[in-house]
Amino acid sequence: MEWNWFDDHRDKQASLLGGKIFCGISSNTETIDRTNKTETGMILTWVVSGKGMLTSGGKDYPIEPNSVILRHSQMDYHLRLFSRTKHRRCYFGIPNELFTILTEMHPNMLLVPPVFRIEENMNHIENFLMLYQTIKDTANEELLSVLPDFERYILHFLSPFLSEGRISSLNEARKMLETDFSSSLEEIAGKAGIGYSLFRKEFLKAYGQSPHAYRLEKRIEKAKQLLSMGRTCSEVSDALGYTDIYTFSHQFTKIAGIPPRLYRKTHLF
Repeated sequence: MEWNWFDDHRDKQASLLGGKIFCGISSNTETIDRTNKTETGMILTWVVSGKGMLTSGGKDYPIEPNSVILRHSQMDYHLRLFSRTKHRRCYFGIPNELFTILTEMHPNMLLVPPVFRIEENMNHIENFLMLYQTIKDTANEELLSVLPDFERYILHFLSPFLSEGRISSLNEARKMLETDFSSSLEEIAGKAGIGYSLFRKEFLKAYGQSPHAYRLEKRIEKAKQLLSMGRTCSEVSDALGYTDIYTFSHQFTKIAGIPPRLYRKTHLF
């Protein structure tokens, strides 16, 4: 992740309705200690770097880089971001009135864990910048026209928890991609009950990689394991469903950086 961008834009904030709706970037090294008694409404924070702990419902949730923190007025929480580490955060907040509307539209929002991890993805920055610019350019009287933008940004992070059926299908497809190297991507999407076009789009959004790139990565990981166990390149090629050893060797070299024969020679157990 490119730290300079966050450090150069620290303490920038855009707001609406006298600060009731806000979006900004912060960067600091001091300890932060907050509870639900100090803030109202809903605050969604993407933690780019830094560590801490959020306690809610008697449970501790570790905060690490690429964590998302969801705090709102209907939960009891104690948030602590530790000192001696560089905190970089992108945050977005809305008042209780808007949060109530969102929970009516998405009741599962109240079941979302207060802290969860996400994959590093440049789309997070792009989505944040779009929201930041929208809030910055919007006048109070135009608020209703940009509510879909607020919802879209929130769903960018929370959709796995709010669309349980779809995310379950994506998880099923992802597991198949890790072991089924002979079925086509269209066949895997069909087995998971998702249309192929939607599968590609939602998989990239959820995991930060295309289904093809993800499966190729897992295929080469499996090849490394087999080569390290003493299997020959020809045996590995056959076991992983390659039509010929030349295609296997080309893909392995492209991903691993060295030919499979050399990898086997230097990584045998």
